[in-house]
Amino acid sequence: RSGSQTATVGGLTDLMRHLQANWRFFVPLYIGLAAWVTYMAGATLWLPTILSRAYGISPSGNGSLLASAVLPASLAATIFWPWVAHRLQKRRHDGLILCYLIAVVIAGPFMIFAPLADSTALFVAGMGIAFFGILVGGALPSLTIQTYGSYRFRARLIAVMFLCGHLIGSCLGPLLVPQFAAIWGSEPMALNYSLSVLGVITVGVIIISFLACQRQIARFGSAAHQREATL
Repeated sequence: RSGSQTATVGGLTDLMRHLQANWRFFVPLYIGLAAWVTYMAGATLWLPTILSRAYGISPSGNGSLLASAVLPASLAATIFWPWVAHRLQKRRHDGLILCYLIAVVIAGPFMIFAPLADSTALFVAGMGIAFFGILVGGALPSLTIQTYGSYRFRARLIAVMFLCGHLIGSCLGPLLVPQFAAIWGSEPMALNYSLSVLGVITVGVIIISFLACQRQIARFGSAAHQREATL
């Protein structure tokens, strides 16, 4: 931007005021993104153990088996979700948020029911589809901040986003899975049930959070993109 705006870079106090003024958007956004990371971190850490305990796969076979599903899903998600978000955003001002909701509709059933699969093939395939949707939380967050956050605070808003995501999600996900599994004791499928419970919780949080974000964007309307300190 030209003129006096080029010299206007918000400080920490200005950032706090911006977050306070727009907390109805940023709080659910950060919570929703942290929920994505929570499930992804929990699943990533415990999937090899689940394959060994519930399906009898040797530790040496875990890596190649998981990579055969997760790696293609990761590559596809990295390309697919930004492409979908771009097309949606051209048609409606809440396109990016809608993309998260589409992703959770696709991934949610697999996040919940894939861990309950009886066969190894169904489990791995289901988790591959789940990761395809989950990784919207890796492909779009920075773009979301750049689209809806004030240009004065974008870098710091992104820093807060990563702080929330990793401080909450990366710590909470790996911790919750064994805590839930303790409910079923020595049951071989205990970790499977636990991951399914984590899926129910995180899917619910994600849907509620991004619906709240979508509602706030609707309040501001399409003119929000051109306002300095609004969404």
